[in-house]
Amino acid sequence: MASFSVPKTDWNANSFFSYGAYNRIKNNIQYLIDLSFELFPEYEYEKMSDDKTYSDFPYADEFNLIELNLKLLHDKSFGFVKYTFSDMKNWYPNQQTPSYEDMNRYEQMTVDYYNGLNSIKKNKNKLGDIKLGMNL
Repeated sequence: MASFSVPKTDWNANSFFSYGAYNRIKNNIQYLIDLSFELFPEYEYEKMSDDKTYSDFPYADEFNLIELNLKLLHDKSFGFVKYTFSDMKNWYPNQQTPSYEDMNRYEQMTVDYYNGLNSIKKNKNKLGDIKLGMNL
């Protein structure tokens, strides 16, 4: 499993979006999907593109995959964030791109899922250590 990179959760109107930010968000989502498979039944998700480089910029369909996979995490694992179908955005070619508010939403959701899934992972065996009739 790949590692989880510290998300940037302080995007503002002066923030600069780069290929590194896209790669971090995309790879963090993949990490969270893989982690969710350790805790919940596996489910189908949409494979995201390869990492971008300096000369690349993600297309609208790649941002749509970010939106979709975050929604799948919510629907198929555990709803750690308040995210519903109505919150999901659709991006279109040659139209508006995600704003700093969208970047904060993506990154904060990865933080929430990271904390929530790791909490479940840490505590999932604790109930298994308790036996019926045992004095606590």
